[in-house]
Amino acid sequence: MKYLTSTMLLFILALQISFAQTSSVSGQLGTGVGILSGNPIFTAVLTNVQTAERQTILLTQPEFKFNNIANGYDYTLTIEQKNDIYNVLNGISTLDLVLIQRHILGMQLMQSELMRIAADVNGDKYISVYDIVLLRKLILGISSTLPESWRIRNKIDLSQHAIQIVKLSEDVNNADFVLIKVGDINGNSY
Repeated sequence: MKYLTSTMLLFILALQISFAQTSSVSGQLGTGVGILSGNPIFTAVLTNVQTAERQTILLTQPEFKFNNIANGYDYTLTIEQKNDIYNVLNGISTLDLVLIQRHILGMQLMQSELMRIAADVNGDKYISVYDIVLLRKLILGISSTLPESWRIRNKIDLSQHAIQIVKLSEDVNNADFVLIKVGDINGNSY
């Protein structure tokens, strides 16, 4: 009986160890600019879909890594902007207005999806004269805000705001995002 109890305990311990395995989730926030230095305004958030447990990392550098994440669960990884707005005029100039206007008129179409996302200032999925109006008001000081200052997209699929991880079983090393400054078509924000 004593042998059977010891064997059962070892079996239960082995089961617990196999279910308690962990992995890491890492990636980077591609900005092309030094936006993360100084006052960090973005956090990486990893949410366990089944338990709703959230882990966050304040981004002071482009790279992030979540360690000891329980295997076997589904996770959603997002990048969130804190409430404070980072210089809404950063990178926006009359050149951006001209580039949007040339695109609307068909004179010089924006080839990059990132440029088109930045040009859709009001976020309605269309590039229109209204986007130019919003930027013009901002540049002239008539307005001091935009609907969004930055847009964060999954680097693999720019239509997605999050990365879905199904049944985590091994390290995820390429959970990368792209940071897009709204209104900055020529990409000179810092």
